[in-house]
Amino acid sequence: MASYLKLNTVLEGPRNDLFKPPGWSPEWFSSWRSYILSLLSDDVIIVPNDKSYDFPKLNLHMRHVLEILAACIKLPPSEHVFDELIKEHIKGIAEACSMDLENTDKLLKNFQIFLCEFTKRHEYTLHSCIESIVLNNDSTSLFRGSLDHLLFGKIVGDALGLHPVFGAMLNPTGGICGPDNSNIFLRALGKIPMMRRHSIVHDASGYLRLYHGVGPGYLYFKTGEIRGRGVPTNGHEHAWQYPWTDMKMLVCWQAGELKDMCRTSSLPELITFFIILSVVILLIIMF
Repeated sequence: MASYLKLNTVLEGPRNDLFKPPGWSPEWFSSWRSYILSLLSDDVIIVPNDKSYDFPKLNLHMRHVLEILAACIKLPPSEHVFDELIKEHIKGIAEACSMDLENTDKLLKNFQIFLCEFTKRHEYTLHSCIESIVLNNDSTSLFRGSLDHLLFGKIVGDALGLHPVFGAMLNPTGGICGPDNSNIFLRALGKIPMMRRHSIVHDASGYLRLYHGVGPGYLYFKTGEIRGRGVPTNGHEHAWQYPWTDMKMLVCWQAGELKDMCRTSSLPELITFFIILSVVILLIIMF
C-alpha cells in the first residue's frame, strides 16, 4: 500500500490528464481504467500486517484538524486557521505517515492548497443547492484515516494536487457504501470486496464532479454520456461489471482484509456483514 499511496511523500501538482479528459476519448478511458484498477488492486487494498502508517495517530490528528476547520469555517483561513495549533497537528500527520523533514515541510505547504480548495468549496455550497459536508462527525471515527478513506483521498488528492490525507479530510464519509455514514445494512454490504472498491471510486468521482467540477462523476466507467454524472444513484452497476468482481474473493478472505475490517467496523456491522456474506455464498452454491 505504501508504495502506491506514497503516504510518506508529498507529490506536486494534480493529475489533469485523468481528471480533465478531452472529450472522453478511448485513450483517456484506457488510462482512467488502468489508474482505478491499479489503485484498487489486491496488492493495495488487501494489506496483511500493514505497518506503513500509524493509524491511531493519524486518526487523532485528522480529527483535531477537522474540528478546528469546523469551528473556523466562517473565518478567513489564512488569518485564523493556519496557526501554531493546527501546524502541530499537521506535523503529527507527517509523523503518522513516517515523513522526513523535507516532506513534512512540503506537507505544511500542501495544507495551504487544501485550505484554498476547502474555502472555494465552502463558498460554492453557500451559493448553490449542493449540501455542505459535515466535518466533525463522531459516527465516522473508526473510518477516519482508514485504508478505504485514504484511497478515496488518493483519488481526490490526485485531482486537486493534495496529499491523500488532505483529500480524505475534504469528505470524512468518502468511501463508505451508501449516503453519508449510511445505515448498518449498507455499511455491512460495503465490506464485500467488489462493493468496497466501488464505494471508494464512486464516492471520489462523484464528489469531485459535484464539489470541484472535475472528473468523470458517478458514471465513472461509462463514456459518451453526460446526463446523470452528478446524480449519486447512478453508476452503481459498475460495481458488478469490472475485474474486481472475482466471486472467489467472497469466500477466500485474506488476513489483511479481515484485519482492516475489524479495525474500522463496529461489532453490529461485522455481524450484519457475515450474515449478508453467508446468504450470498449460499445463493452462489444453489445457483
